[in-house]
Formats: sequence, structure tokens, C-alpha cells
Amino acid sequence: MSNYTKAIRSLRPNSEFVITGDDLDNIEWHVINGAIPTKAEILAAVTVVEKAEKDEIDQRAADRLSAITKLAALGLTEDEVKAFIG
Repeated sequence: MSNYTKAIRSLRPNSEFVITGDDLDNIEWHVINGAIPTKAEILAAVTVVEKAEKDEIDQRAADRLSAITKLAALGLTEDEVKAFIG
């Protein structure tokens, strides 16, 4: 799913639409509750979506490092941690 689609879904969750060629100028709206979002609104929502995705990736990396650190503190060797976590 493209970030444009994710952004539009965040703005109009129950809408139905098709974006041709991943081009905001080529959106065909089938069902929309409320006003059609402007291009500026969609682009602003894309920024929010991209930040949320980056934050999620960063959090997963931090959680993985935390888990490795805790397992090492329990006395597992680096090889045992790698075998467990992958």
C-alpha cells in the first residue's frame, strides 16, 4: 500500500478510491464520507504516515537491542542470543 493510500485512509477511513500511477492528480473517488481531501492535506498526512512508520522501525530496533541486552545480562553468550533471536 502506498503512502498516499495510507494518508488518504488516515484522513477518510471509510472512503473508497483508486489512485492511478501513484499520482495524486489521478484519484477516482467511489465512496467518500465528507469532503474530498485536498492535495495539500494528503501530502501533510503522508508526512505523518512516514514519521509513524519510521518511529515504528526505530522502536522495533530499540526493543531488539533491549532484548539482547537483557538476555546477555542473564548470562547467555552472544552465540546463544543469536541462535535465539536470529
